[in-house]
Formats: sequence, C-alpha cells, structure tokens
Amino acid sequence: MIFPFPALTRGLTNLSAILDKAAAYAAAKKIDAAVLAQTRLFRIMHPLSRQVQIACDTAKGAAGRLAAIEIPKHEDTRPHCRNSGADREKRWTI
Repeated sequence: MIFPFPALTRGLTNLSAILDKAAAYAAAKKIDAAVLAQTRLFRIMHPLSRQVQIACDTAKGAAGRLAAIEIPKHEDTRPHCRNSGADREKRWTI
C-alpha cells in the first residue's frame, strides 16, 4: 500500500508558502487580507478561504482514517489568509 502522507505534506507545505506570499502581497499593496481570503478565481469556485479549509480537511481526514484514530475537529471561522504559519501547522498536525 502506498501512503499519501508525503504527497499531502508536500501539498500543504506548498499551500503554506503560497498563503505567505499572498499575505506579503496584501501587506505590500495595502489590501485587507480578508478581501483576498474571500476572492474567487472564477465565479463558480469557492473562495480561497474555503479551498484552504477543504485542503486541510482532506489531508487530516485521510491521515486520521489511515491511522484509525478519531479525526480532530477545528473551528473553521477565521479566514486562513490571516492565520500565521504556526496556526496552520497546528491545524495540520494530528
């Protein structure tokens, strides 16, 4: 059986780098990070914040199911673009 952990870790690490770049861009252009978090690339897509939630939930769900443990629940109330790297690390750790 091939375990998806390296691919999930790589994907989340890349996502974290992209979010850090987005936060730096928003700060440089004086754009509210909440505006970027609610941005859609196309009108039928979910906003960025929801896409980040889906990516995190998919990774933690896959890891939890493979490890046969209860999948941790995290409140999805804050826009992820404003979360620090430490907050994202906490969400991704089971």
